[in-house]
Amino acid sequence: MKIAYGTYGMPTESPATAFPKIKAMGYDGIELCVWSQWPTAPEKLDARDRRHLKALFRENDLEFVALLMHLNALYQESESGREVCSSLEEAFRLGEDLSDGHSPLVTTVLGGKPHNWERERSILLGNLSALGDIAAKHGSLLAIEPHTGSLVNHPERAVWLLEQLNHPNVRLNFDMSHFIVEGIPLDLCARMLLPYTSYVHIKDARVQADGSFEFLLPGEGDFDLVAWYTALRDGGWDGFVTAEVSGHVRRRADYEPYAAARACYEALRGALDASHVA
Repeated sequence: MKIAYGTYGMPTESPATAFPKIKAMGYDGIELCVWSQWPTAPEKLDARDRRHLKALFRENDLEFVALLMHLNALYQESESGREVCSSLEEAFRLGEDLSDGHSPLVTTVLGGKPHNWERERSILLGNLSALGDIAAKHGSLLAIEPHTGSLVNHPERAVWLLEQLNHPNVRLNFDMSHFIVEGIPLDLCARMLLPYTSYVHIKDARVQADGSFEFLLPGEGDFDLVAWYTALRDGGWDGFVTAEVSGHVRRRADYEPYAAARACYEALRGALDASHVA
């Protein structure tokens, strides 16, 4: 398994500055955040910018592993649907421009609220079918991420959704932190979700006695990263794992993006090495 870093944790850093530093820390790959506020949003990159960014991946020997979006997958109006589909198209086109014509996968959360599951799951199925068709047109994948507090917040819902959808270009982004918050054990999540997984995020989480929670950098909390790596390996995963820095962390008064990236890598590298001898 290799370790990638998500630039969601670096909303103000230019790739020209960030990529050499990320590589020097030991990372093997990059997940590119393409939200509109980030410098790598598709609408901010003209042809020259894209050539430069593509060269940065090559010069720094970093694999381009994914694009991170935040799609409104529960759209109900045709105009909203056109906007969402257009945004996904633009992300895949950017991916193609940066990677010799074959875009890496796009990953996104889905939105919604858990109590609306019965009412909105059919809407989500229809929309994901259309979004999966866009991924198929570009020869890539859409990896959906179950998220605490959202419509798809439990492994059972994720499995139901993917099995009902049965779309070869819609897969799963397995981010265990959301199930830590939901109180669901690692062994259950790994057993249920890894057969549907095409991408993996990692961060930590801490739940307070009053039910509130905080996302953390991997290694900051009590989550057993060695057990997590072992579960991934036992479940057949041998791809990238991508460190994700939550907005909870970025909002800290003392947040420093490169220190956070370094802490993520050291925790993950140590756990990966330890899992081989556990």
